[in-house]
Amino acid sequence: MVRQKRKILLYLDNAPSHLKINLSNIKLQFSPANTTSKLQPMDQGIIQTLKLKFRNRQLKKMVREMDHSSKCGSEILKNISLLDAIYWIDRSWKEVETSTIVKCFKRCGFVDMQNENLPTTEVDVNDGGDDDEDEDDDVPLAVLQLSRELFGCEFRELVKMDADMETCDNQERDWDKPASEIIEEMNEKEDEDYEEEESEECESVC
Repeated sequence: MVRQKRKILLYLDNAPSHLKINLSNIKLQFSPANTTSKLQPMDQGIIQTLKLKFRNRQLKKMVREMDHSSKCGSEILKNISLLDAIYWIDRSWKEVETSTIVKCFKRCGFVDMQNENLPTTEVDVNDGGDDDEDEDDDVPLAVLQLSRELFGCEFRELVKMDADMETCDNQERDWDKPASEIIEEMNEKEDEDYEEEESEECESVC
């Protein structure tokens, strides 16, 4: 980039894993706190589309297995390997339409003001269109039924199953401390959370 005299603006959220460093040809721009759900293009529909395509592949695989074996859905689900999941994610991502990604970026305010020939100016943010967001129409009935039987929810609701799962450490920690102290603090926090859950369960029973 230095030789090509290129400069890049890299837009990031405030995840603890995103370090604030100074680079010569890349400017890091961090979004304001607690705005990820509004300013992160991936959260505007890209991740949801990917998850639905992934779940569609997963359930189709299970339907095929059930047609050719005596195993029930829960047994087949347990036998899905990490490698299967990796392949499905790869293929699902390749099926995500460009128009879906463009729309999600526009919803967050990322608009090219200089080059009007780019596809971003031709896509209506509020237009449903024939893109990934209407994929439910292509989901087989067997997949929709299996979704309700295995997970107890509609197919489109599967994307919310892991919404509360933490994928990074959101606690402010002093990472310069010795590893033993950091682990001890994390274990203490887990114990506190467990005690709170136990207390809430007791209160609900009583």
